[in-house]
Amino acid sequence: QAHEGIAITTTKAKLRSLASLNQGKLSGLGAVFLGADVIYVDENTSDVGLIIPRHLHDTAWLKFRDLLFKHKAYRFEEEFRITLLLPEDREDNPSGVKLDVAPSLNSFVNRIYLSPLIGPSHWFVDVVREVMEKFGLDKTKLTFGEIRTNYTG
Repeated sequence: QAHEGIAITTTKAKLRSLASLNQGKLSGLGAVFLGADVIYVDENTSDVGLIIPRHLHDTAWLKFRDLLFKHKAYRFEEEFRITLLLPEDREDNPSGVKLDVAPSLNSFVNRIYLSPLIGPSHWFVDVVREVMEKFGLDKTKLTFGEIRTNYTG
């Protein structure tokens, strides 16, 4: 069973700054930059439509909103998600968009958490360390997550 997992943290302000920092690139692609807090729900939520903020009813947000749901057990993560919506009618849409971060990737990333279900000698840890070194990330940003057992619902 694979337990390799990674979470990279930054701040909402840094994520939001990507839109203005990459404005020329995004407008050239006709891309819409969207960002919002994750909406935490339980499995018994019967009408998801009632918990969607009212301003999310335009077409772009309708495509994005399903990416915003997560089980309430993960509320402690306080997750914020971003996405780029590209025009569907463009024939040359890229399969990915590389966004610039400022002033550097190392200052953009706060912490990198690895799954607490793997140990420090696991092969995945070595791979992550190599990637961090390649991209100039401070190795002290790497840590193991914790297993939370105090979920209260």
